[in-house]
Amino acid sequence: MVAVVKRLKTLEKEYGQNAQIGQDIYTRNKVLLEEIKTAKGQIARMEKMTAGWHITDHALLRYIERKYKLPIDAVKKEILEIVKDYNLGDSDNCMGFVVKGNAIVTYRSKKE
Repeated sequence: MVAVVKRLKTLEKEYGQNAQIGQDIYTRNKVLLEEIKTAKGQIARMEKMTAGWHITDHALLRYIERKYKLPIDAVKKEILEIVKDYNLGDSDNCMGFVVKGNAIVTYRSKKE
């Protein structure tokens, strides 16, 4: 009987500890849910604020150039080197570059 009483006390102690852990988890989850709700609200407000906005190609190019340290002038020179030998005027097939007059207007990969 002593062994059973001892085991019962051990089980009750463990149960109490687990109950406290459960309460701590419950309390933390309540806080997390409030923080999630707040973050979702902030995202919704930001999306509403920027609805209808667009990013120009120039802004995108400058961001990439500055953020990722992309040497735009070197890339331009590389493109000019590729197309300079073609001198085709308007063309949709100049090594993937589309040329209109004296402007290179876009690039199409082979898959497009």
